[in-house]
Amino acid sequence: MTWQRLKGQEVEIRVISNGDILHVIKAVGSFNEQVMLEALQDGFLGEVVDRFDDILKGYGGDTEFQIHTAVWSKFQEDIVSRAQRKYPNMQFNVGVTEFYSDGSTRALTYVDVQFGQQTLSIASRSDYVKVKIEFKCSERLVTYNGVTV
Repeated sequence: MTWQRLKGQEVEIRVISNGDILHVIKAVGSFNEQVMLEALQDGFLGEVVDRFDDILKGYGGDTEFQIHTAVWSKFQEDIVSRAQRKYPNMQFNVGVTEFYSDGSTRALTYVDVQFGQQTLSIASRSDYVKVKIEFKCSERLVTYNGVTV
């Protein structure tokens, strides 16, 4: 049996704040994830090669989507308010769920996401308005078929 490969249509992105789903991003053009690792290298006297280690520096990524409701404006206002310390305890999580053709699922939850650049672009009067947001976080939870590992 040949399994179908995962496509973007089987991926859903949700933004969660304080336990509530704030926004389900539907018109997603792209989603990029970074597992931020760094390779450390050190050399010692009496040894003929260097030693190497790796260190996890967190997770990050970006997503680009088209705006389809005014919820985007409220979401952006909440991000800016937290950055200005008006709501310093507000937490955003980003969830991505992958639905595989064999019926299995993998859910990624990026915990306590901090946002970077947010770019809104309007290429022409006949193009859709697009938003690209960058994020970083320290923790990513992974759940396979409902079981967190």
